[in-house]
Amino acid sequence: MYFHHSKVKGLLEFIRWVHTHPPWEDPKGFFNVLHQVIPCDYSLTFMKMDPTTYKIVPFPLTLSNGGGDDPAVIRDYNDHFWQFKKPILDRIMKRQFQAFHVPNTLKTYLPKAQFEEFQTDFWQKHKIRFCYVRYMKTPQGWFGIYLARYLGARDFSEEEEMCLDLLAPHVELVAAHGDSESLCLFADAQGQILTLDPQAETMFQSMPAFAARLRTVLPGWIRECSSKPLKPFRVDIQDRGLIYHFRISPAGTGRSPLFRVSWTSSKPEPPLPASVLGAFALQYRLSPRERDVLACAVTGKQMKEMAQQLGLAVDTVKEYLGSLYHKVGVDGRGPLVAKILSQVAFAPLTTLPSPLDNTELL
Repeated sequence: MYFHHSKVKGLLEFIRWVHTHPPWEDPKGFFNVLHQVIPCDYSLTFMKMDPTTYKIVPFPLTLSNGGGDDPAVIRDYNDHFWQFKKPILDRIMKRQFQAFHVPNTLKTYLPKAQFEEFQTDFWQKHKIRFCYVRYMKTPQGWFGIYLARYLGARDFSEEEEMCLDLLAPHVELVAAHGDSESLCLFADAQGQILTLDPQAETMFQSMPAFAARLRTVLPGWIRECSSKPLKPFRVDIQDRGLIYHFRISPAGTGRSPLFRVSWTSSKPEPPLPASVLGAFALQYRLSPRERDVLACAVTGKQMKEMAQQLGLAVDTVKEYLGSLYHKVGVDGRGPLVAKILSQVAFAPLTTLPSPLDNTELL
């Protein structure tokens, strides 16, 4: 899809704004730049969701443009209607999709009686006709961006839905920055570090080899981020037994733009031994290519990464992955790994090479 120049300008303005102005300090400014891209009557952003019950939970970062009765909407939803959206949110949690549209998605996944009850007793009660919601997972938990239009308004266009999909990763990054464990620095367009937050500065002093490697790769990351300004750039580095998850995003305008680089760390999941994967592939009669895709899938690689590693087109990888899921009888990566662990006897894990000897870009 091609966007009109004015729409691209609005997207870039939103991205620059959210990375330089904390939305919670200026909610009005946040909604002004958002509505220039996607006009709507009512917005709830950074709406936190309980991952077990799928109810909306109180959260200090949640912002509203005041277009609706927030307490009544949340109360009605949490008292009864959360269970109607459970089949949809189950799929979102499994990463089968990340957004839903009212009424189209509800009509597809709900029984007719539930859909009609939801439509009349919830949406029409609150005078909402169309709604587009995008969910995202952050260190703070699951968040939703909720945009609604009232009765008599036009539906969200495909272009507007695409715009929200482009903006959502930046909103996700902004929410993630609220995590006190996230370290960050600012760099210029050439990848030169201009300033470090106190935590990052302490880390650089205590881990000089890690800091030197980061300074080496940072210019390339920023060039990659600059080439696709509508998408934040993400990359992981493994070092000293941890995986560092980096996020690079534009954070300034003008002739000397700034880039914000933030990161968190986590322990890598132990790999499944080749003997386990081989036995599992034999049990379900997987083809050689399906075995290759299986090996990539259980390590957490995305389809684009699988395609690069296997020398295949992304669509081809998608077909093999779908065939693999069908043969095994699962509907996602999490259930796939769970089935491997539950059906195949676990072999002893092989010893991994020490990351101290060989820092590796993932």
